[in-house]
Amino acid sequence: MTYQSRILVPHQIEEIVRRYRDEGIGSTLLAREYSVSKGTIQNILRAHGFIRRTRGGHHSIKTINVPTNLSIIGYLAGLVDGEGSIVREHLRGNLRHSGVRLCITNSCPELLQWLKNEIGGNVQWRERSSPLSQKPCGVWRVGGYMDTYLLLKIILPWLRIPKKIEQAKEAITFLEVRLKEHERI
Repeated sequence: MTYQSRILVPHQIEEIVRRYRDEGIGSTLLAREYSVSKGTIQNILRAHGFIRRTRGGHHSIKTINVPTNLSIIGYLAGLVDGEGSIVREHLRGNLRHSGVRLCITNSCPELLQWLKNEIGGNVQWRERSSPLSQKPCGVWRVGGYMDTYLLLKIILPWLRIPKKIEQAKEAITFLEVRLKEHERI
């Protein structure tokens, strides 16, 4: 299936798909660069099989590769301790539409690509607004109830920073409730 745009020519559409797939550039940034709406970019990506609209418990399906190698688990926990965040999101100002996202921010493209290849998730690059920050910054993200739950459960024993341990425990408790609602655990 190909997407036809009245604004973009075919080689631009191919470039958008390539940049999203290979470089991990997000739809918002692509929309800005090509002077189109985010919806247009999402329609292009959806037509090429990257973004799927689902209904129901799509957050409760595992889509990542859960690491079993202890050195990878320990390394991931160290990254979360040092450069990661465990974020509770309230979408649309409603607790029914809330979730947890696990993120690691870094300026090393090889590291973020390794995380994406080894575990899954998404990588997005953003421009720094501060003139003091000269390196571009990337964010590796894992969302979805099951994906975030599984990763937090395996890294929890390896975390060392008290604040991160507390955030992980709170997130796991929240996700267990959500997954039970979807009858996934």
